[in-house]
Amino acid sequence: MGDRLSATAAQLPRAAPYPHGLARVRSAPSGGEAAMRAEAWLFTGVAVFFALTGGIYAALSDDPAGISALMVSLLMSALVAAFMWRQFSRDGRRPEDDGTAQVAGGGDRRFFFPARSYAPVVSAAGAALIGLGVVQGLWLALIGFGVLAPGVFGFVFRPRRADS
Repeated sequence: MGDRLSATAAQLPRAAPYPHGLARVRSAPSGGEAAMRAEAWLFTGVAVFFALTGGIYAALSDDPAGISALMVSLLMSALVAAFMWRQFSRDGRRPEDDGTAQVAGGGDRRFFFPARSYAPVVSAAGAALIGLGVVQGLWLALIGFGVLAPGVFGFVFRPRRADS
């Protein structure tokens, strides 16, 4: 049956629809260096918001659940903000932040995932101990924070490349 079918026409990619013939990533950001830090500024602003609202809420309310929820939100957003600031200081501007970059500009970026890491297990154990500490007592939560800290440290300061 395959010998009775006719060959299809050549299926070549069409030319780029842009007037200069090159596809662009996007238009140039207006903030220069600050455009790269948009993610870090966003999470920093969220952390400041939760710090302010948590402080006001703690001063005006005796509700421990609401205070705890706002403080956990503050800590989570501050952790993400710290990670974003560290990535910016480590990597600098990304190809996608340059308005004149071509799509292939980011093609050489590779990410290294370590083959073996104890950081996830240590972080999970620390988070579980903190959760148990909320129920059982402050002493167990403090131990949980002590276990969680090296796990987070392992995530943040893992080796950058396979050779390091």
